Amino acid sequence: MKRILCFGDSNTYGYKPDRSGQFNENIRWTGLLSKSLGDDFTIIEDGVCGRTLALDDPMFVGRNGLKSIENSIRSNSPIDLLIIMLGTNDLKYFYRMAAEKITENCGKLIDKAISSCENPDSIQILLISPILLGENILSINSTYNAQSVKTSHSLAKEFENLAKKKNCYFLAAENYAVASDVDCEHMTAAEHKKLATAIEKEILKIFK
Repeated sequence: MKRILCFGDSNTYGYKPDRSGQFNENIRWTGLLSKSLGDDFTIIEDGVCGRTLALDDPMFVGRNGLKSIENSIRSNSPIDLLIIMLGTNDLKYFYRMAAEKITENCGKLIDKAISSCENPDSIQILLISPILLGENILSINSTYNAQSVKTSHSLAKEFENLAKKKNCYFLAAENYAVASDVDCEHMTAAEHKKLATAIEKEILKIFK
């Protein structure tokens, strides 16, 4: 049996665009993966709303991915595949992060994840760049600005180059799913399904 840890933010948690809570396991992409992959795989969900790659949220504790990845890996070991899908929250205007700096922090997270494994050579990593912020988010969510939207369009290429350097697998979520028009940040049920299908195909290629 292969154990897969999904380490991400609210779009891994399955937060609903209408802010009414969490999609159930029959809707969010991690739950769909668990069902479709079957008994040969165990999907471990670790999605935290507001989680960043390596930044401390000024209002909420426990959102720094770099500070929590070690505990997540150690408490869920053994892990055959680590899926990292982060970067959206790093786009918030008050962090003032360029795409290159966000990518640098992603590299630090990958390094920390590998060093946290008892057997670093045994873990594989699938890096997923996040979906794009919707163009209308400026009128909906004051924590993002025009630069946030622009930078979100640069992450896929930056993350893909990083994945090559770190010998990780890569998938661009923006090629398969889009943010809801409701909040321009989170996925609808239909988009979760599209992303789950794409990730499942990548997983099966990894373990073929």
